[in-house]
Amino acid sequence: MTTFSLFGCFRRHFKGATGEAPKDIQDAFSKYATNGKLDANKLLLFLREVQGEPNATLEQAQNLLNRQLGHFGSRVRHGELNLDDFLKLLLDPALNPPLEENVILLPF
Repeated sequence: MTTFSLFGCFRRHFKGATGEAPKDIQDAFSKYATNGKLDANKLLLFLREVQGEPNATLEQAQNLLNRQLGHFGSRVRHGELNLDDFLKLLLDPALNPPLEENVILLPF
């Protein structure tokens, strides 16, 4: 818990973030991971079954792993992702950009 002093006389207490992945991400990861690691074959199953990409290939899954190896090379070993790296892969804005905002103006 972090405490801040406001105006020299008030104190505010803030709870810190837990730093854990959301429960649904943890569940998906544990379903496909082996010994806490996700390899290209398991990532391919995840892409097909959960992400809804039936045409995904092993080469594409390997490319995703290699992309993460480039970003987190010191933490990712042997082409496998741990839970934190898997979460970062899912939240990568280059791979999962925000939805485009479409505005339709209707004449009145």
